[in-house]
Amino acid sequence: MKTIKTSYNTTKLDVLNAASSIAFKDVPPTEKITVSGCAIVTEDTEDGQRDFAYIFDNVADKVYGGNSAAAVDLLNGLIPIMEEEPGTYTVTVSCQKSKGGKDYLTFHTVFEG
Repeated sequence: MKTIKTSYNTTKLDVLNAASSIAFKDVPPTEKITVSGCAIVTEDTEDGQRDFAYIFDNVADKVYGGNSAAAVDLLNGLIPIMEEEPGTYTVTVSCQKSKGGKDYLTFHTVFEG
């Protein structure tokens, strides 16, 4: 079973088309993503639940996505903020390595009005 949580301006069709998204880890650190909408899709699997986060950028006509916990946390916070304060939000993504050599993502969000 799938559960879909979206921002006010994202449709289920947008989510369906997000299957061919650009991975967050592949976004250049200098690229600003203009957030047109976002969604979190939760799927039931044999091992429990798995969350996928998607950001839609209609300005660049791109969709970004991934199952990183940081991305899911970002969108769990951003979706209600977008509902309360509609406007233009930009996100930058940085992929870094931990001391143990594992990749992790950090996100920075800015409200531009």
